[in-house]
This record gives sequence, C-alpha cells and structure tokens, in this order.
Amino acid sequence: MTTPSSGAKPTSGKQAQTRSSRKKASSAQRQKAAAAAAAAAAAHARRRRRLLTWGGVAAALVVALVVGIIVGSNSPDSADDQALDTSVAAGFPDSTRTDEAVVMVAGDAQAPVSVELFLDLQCPACREYESRIADTLEELVIAGRVELIVHPIAILDGASTTQYSSRAAAAVACAADEGLFWEYQKLLYAEQPDEGGEGLSDERLVELGTEVGLSGEFETCVSGGAQADWVEQVTQAAAERDIRSTPTVLVNGEQLSGGAPEDLVAAVEAAE
Repeated sequence: MTTPSSGAKPTSGKQAQTRSSRKKASSAQRQKAAAAAAAAAAAHARRRRRLLTWGGVAAALVVALVVGIIVGSNSPDSADDQALDTSVAAGFPDSTRTDEAVVMVAGDAQAPVSVELFLDLQCPACREYESRIADTLEELVIAGRVELIVHPIAILDGASTTQYSSRAAAAVACAADEGLFWEYQKLLYAEQPDEGGEGLSDERLVELGTEVGLSGEFETCVSGGAQADWVEQVTQAAAERDIRSTPTVLVNGEQLSGGAPEDLVAAVEAAE
C-alpha cells in the first residue's frame, strides 16, 4: 500500500525569517524616502525664505534710497538752499538816501509804481524773500517801471548780543550814501548771522564794504556809528505806519500778500 504524499512542504523557519527581513527592508526604504522628501521640502522652504528675506531687504534699500534722495533734495541745509546770489543786474541805479528810506529809481523813469520794502538784516525771512524776488525786482527797476524804496529797520536787536540789527542798518545807510546800498546789503544777507549770537563785527562790516568798492569814508561812517540816529528814525517812522514785521512789501501803498515773483509782477501791473 502506497503511503499518500503530504503535498507542499511546510514553511521552514529560514524562509519566514527571509520574508520578515524583506518587509523590514522595504519599511526602512519607505522611511528613508519619506525622510528624504521631508528634507527636500525643508530645504526648499529655507531657500524660499532666503529669497523672500533678500527681496525684502532689497526693497527696503530701494525705499530708503528714494526717501534719502527726497529728504536730501528738500533739506534746508542743502548747498542750493544756503547759497545766495550776490550779483546785481547791469544797469541797476545807484541808491540815494532820504530821511526815512533808501531810494533806487531809473533816471528816465516816468511816474513809476512805488515798491516799498521794509526789512531787518537780522531777519531770516527777509533773506529768503529777497533770494526769490531780487532778480525780478531789479528788472522792474531797470525797466523804469518801479521806484524801489527800502526801509532798513531795526526790530530784532534782541536777537543778538550786540544789537546787530541796528549796526547792520546803520552800515547799509553808510553804503547808500555812496550809491551802493543794494550791492552791499546783498553781501550782508549772504553772511547773515544766526539769531542769538554776536552778529557780524564792525570790522567784518567794513571788510564787506571794501568788497563792493566802498571807500575809506564808509569805514569811518561804520566805525563811528554815524547813522545810528537815522536807523532809529526810520524804525520809528515804520512803527507809526503800523509796520510790525519784516519783510513787509507795499505796492503803491497797498500791502503785497504773496511772496512769489509773479505776485509782485501782478501787483505792479495792476498799479500801472
């Protein structure tokens, strides 16, 4: 009698171990692949953060540069804002002095419009105003359309320790007697001292006069305070006309409200 076969052989222990090892290896590979994918994703995120960060820095630098350019161009301390043209147009008439003002008018002018300018040489606003309108004013005077009447008053003596407003006004009066008021006062504005200090010394006032061609008589006039009484008289006369601040501009007696050259031209045209 033949003994029946038992069929497939039972799985040995060695084969079971092999399959288990394969499963572990496959699991390890999957874990390794997942870790690699995670590392790649993290690296990509880091690269993206770096790009965004540098992009933000670059944008910030551009904004800072633009802001710096804008601020710099508008800064009151820039060279262009501080520079003051001290030249005078060819043909501008000599000055003459009256009891209350300095007058400049073209010799052939026929009943021109009067433009009165009340100023204090210590006044920063006066300096700034003249820097805007001087060229236009000179053109109007030379053309015979305007008689320029300047009242150099002293209302800011308290803004210096040496009564610079009065001393400067007296100095321009001395210059006016030699016909060079306008040229000289431009130099004083160009070296206008800060408020609260000593102001320019008398020696410096004389030196500036020499630069525009004033004579030795000018030095004597300044050093001796020859026009101090005249300055008081001009200042008092302005107060009696209710002039309380500088600069004040009157066109045929009417106060000019605008500070631009075109405002002055328009007022002169309306008065002609």
